[in-house]
Amino acid sequence: MRGHRRAVCSWALVPMALALPCAAAAAVTTASFGTGEACSWPGTMKISGKTVTVDLSAVGKAAVQRAAFVPKRGVFGGGDKRALAGLAVVCGGKALELRGPRYRSFDATGAVRSALKAGTTLALRIDSLPGWDGRTARLEVTYAGKAKGRLPAAGGLTARHRNGQTILTFREVDPPVTDGQISVADLRAARKKLASASRETTYRIYRSTKPGGPWRLIDEIGPLSCWNGEHYGISPKKSAMALRYVVADGAKPVPPGTGIYAHNPAEVGKAWYAVSVAVDGREDLDRLGESNTVGPVDETVGPGEPILQRVVKPDRFMYHDKPTLHYYVRWEAPPRCNVPSRPFDYMVAVPDKVKWPAAVNIAFHCWGASLNGGYGWWYSQPPHSAMLISTNQIPYDWWTGYHEAMGTWRPWSAGVVRSYTFRRIDAFYEWVCGRFRVDRTRTFTGGNSMGGAGSLVYASHRPGKVAWTSSWVGVHVPAKTPHFLGSYERCYGKLGWKLKHESGRTAFEQYDDAAWIRDNPAADLGLMTFGNGKDDGGIGWPQAVEYFRALQQARQPHVFHWALGGHGVRATLPGPGSSGSSMAIDMRTDLSLPAFTRCSLDEDPGTGKLLAEAREHREKEGSGKVRVRKDRYDGDPRGHANRWLWWRTKDILDEPGRWEMTVGLSANAPRDECTVDVTPRRLQKLRAKRGQSFVWTNTSAASGKRLEGGEVRADKWGLVTLEGVKVGKGMNRLSVVRK
Repeated sequence: MRGHRRAVCSWALVPMALALPCAAAAAVTTASFGTGEACSWPGTMKISGKTVTVDLSAVGKAAVQRAAFVPKRGVFGGGDKRALAGLAVVCGGKALELRGPRYRSFDATGAVRSALKAGTTLALRIDSLPGWDGRTARLEVTYAGKAKGRLPAAGGLTARHRNGQTILTFREVDPPVTDGQISVADLRAARKKLASASRETTYRIYRSTKPGGPWRLIDEIGPLSCWNGEHYGISPKKSAMALRYVVADGAKPVPPGTGIYAHNPAEVGKAWYAVSVAVDGREDLDRLGESNTVGPVDETVGPGEPILQRVVKPDRFMYHDKPTLHYYVRWEAPPRCNVPSRPFDYMVAVPDKVKWPAAVNIAFHCWGASLNGGYGWWYSQPPHSAMLISTNQIPYDWWTGYHEAMGTWRPWSAGVVRSYTFRRIDAFYEWVCGRFRVDRTRTFTGGNSMGGAGSLVYASHRPGKVAWTSSWVGVHVPAKTPHFLGSYERCYGKLGWKLKHESGRTAFEQYDDAAWIRDNPAADLGLMTFGNGKDDGGIGWPQAVEYFRALQQARQPHVFHWALGGHGVRATLPGPGSSGSSMAIDMRTDLSLPAFTRCSLDEDPGTGKLLAEAREHREKEGSGKVRVRKDRYDGDPRGHANRWLWWRTKDILDEPGRWEMTVGLSANAPRDECTVDVTPRRLQKLRAKRGQSFVWTNTSAASGKRLEGGEVRADKWGLVTLEGVKVGKGMNRLSVVRK
């Protein structure tokens, strides 16, 4: 895709764009004006109170192509009230706009042109810019003229396009890391050193739809973009070695000192690209040539492809022998994250003896872990094989979404929280389904702690995709977790700010599992199995009870386990033959399932209220020692809801006028019989409307004897609930017939 032609002369300005010249035209440079010696024209910026003046005499009468006001300031997150403040840098009564896509500088092109028409001085008024540092601010102006001093140039620019994404690679100048083997710790140290360095080197990416321009500045990135320091999560081992990215399937990692940028074009067609080096904002655009321009590139519109990084075949992984682990990276862009060219790691784990089409276990890791573990188990659903797919949680939004202003200067008060993480997982899942032979009906989720929260909230918002879920010690009501509220606020904004989600609800309401269940009673969810500790002070117990009560009230399928095990409580999977990591019931998204509520065998989790005095309970540890635990909340200290109930899937009858299912108690249930309310869910053919009448019967599966029955009406959501049904170990056949 080289085919480069030297740019023809063109000075036509494209909005948010830069027209670059050919060799025969006048040279073009980007000069910087400021207070410090690093600027092209030091001492040309004066700051007095809220007023900033810049002497533009050096520009003279040259044509100005672009100008940017670049004040240095921090990036404030959802926990800092300065993130709410609107920004106002004003010139001649008109506010300068923030420049995308990174939103860390202001477009001053019009202001500079107007100032030059009137004289040689630009005057800006800083009405609102919390945290800015005038001593390091600069004004960058791109205009016709020679660069002051010699500036470096990038080289070796290449372009690859696949499925809507063009990946550029180029040679950096004086790369800060040249060693091909460095640790993640050393990589982080190098990035920290760059952030505090007195000299700033960046790479500006230009694009044109014509070989000679006009060119559009689409982004600006820093060094070290070839290094993957996130693969092992936020807490890698000290010995963990940093990886370098692969940009084409089957290729080797790019060499150290390689710059990488991924662009997702908005339209189909041919494109040309250029990469320029900026040092403290200064550019010599006359140095663009054969080595740092490329095109034409035939482009399409799409999300891009995950690129295979490597294939690993360990002897054992997550208690599975000899699986094959496929590691991928995709450079994501909106709407799957809030900035372009953002690399994310993904993994597809395939069992050794896989039977295609395979079920899919979407795994959500816990705090401090990575795509390589920390999500509980690699679950199975015998006799079907189950692949596992996972990714890293970045940022720590508890697998939901985050504010579109995160990491930028955009005011949080003016934007919304978007479900970036949901969409990113959706997109990778769809890609996996297109690449591997997947049984979509047997997709399920699992996770631990932060992943336990993610596995449930994702399944709740994707009811047609997820057959069942296993969640360990997750947060279900973000606003009511005692220890982790702050981590949610960093992504959603402070709870009291009540910032909106793109849906129109507040972000905390949108991702509140209990509220979501209560507000969407007609949603056909899969089976939600989850466990929480009554003494888990970090995650919080009352919020778990609230979620359980919402499931009961909405009559959604669930199994709840609680105990005095702190953060070590696990979910319980129902049915004979199930284990902690294996679901014996063949759950599918295209099969109906029962929602059990108010079972007479359920223990009482209580209301989630504190007791007047803590009660002591003596429990035996695995060593046989007795320990005393104190239960601070009302209700039983340990127990289950729907622990002993199960159903058969092979003889489900789901017809337009009739539904039948065989249900029963496990052989180790504490009693031979129980009573329970049963609501048929995820019905495929039997559809009920409000007020419609049905006749139901309960028959012994062994003898065929009718045990009980009656008439029932569908409620306002079209749900038909059989109340107080007798279910025993001998199995019962339930029938619902339209009257």
